[in-house]
Amino acid sequence: MQDAPNIYAAPAAELAGQAPQHAELAAFVGKKAPYFLPKWEGALEGRSASGFNLGALFLGVLYLLYRKLYVQGAILVGVLIAWSVLEEFVPISPGLNAGLQLAFYAVVAFKANDWYLQLALGKIANAKSEGYEGEELLQILRKRGGVNAWAPLLLVAGFVLLVALAEFLPA
Repeated sequence: MQDAPNIYAAPAAELAGQAPQHAELAAFVGKKAPYFLPKWEGALEGRSASGFNLGALFLGVLYLLYRKLYVQGAILVGVLIAWSVLEEFVPISPGLNAGLQLAFYAVVAFKANDWYLQLALGKIANAKSEGYEGEELLQILRKRGGVNAWAPLLLVAGFVLLVALAEFLPA
């Protein structure tokens, strides 16, 4: 059975003039490659981090899940749950709490692009180790990369379900 083409993949003509690594990264990222590739230039050359990600600042775990950063998203959920539990036992002023949360999300925003680059490089290395190359490699990267809109939606639905259950369960 033939896979349906990825409508979010960069057109082959755009990939043709790029270095192989850029073509592979562009195939993995899809339509947002023009955003990510320039940000990753310094990191790929080993001279700098890849910048600040506004989506990660405001959406946090939802952004990470959308970009298929599942491990980082799970860790972030764990940290947020631990923070909520800690708040029940340790009195923290609202101002300090807000400041600490802002600092935490700023760290996530500064690291999100780097985490996404590491994910992309790992998936590229895995595909190459499986023997994919050329156009076949780009096709498999398009399939394995991109985004997952369902993951953040499922997290939100699960949260809404838990809140609804908590409302209806006896105390």
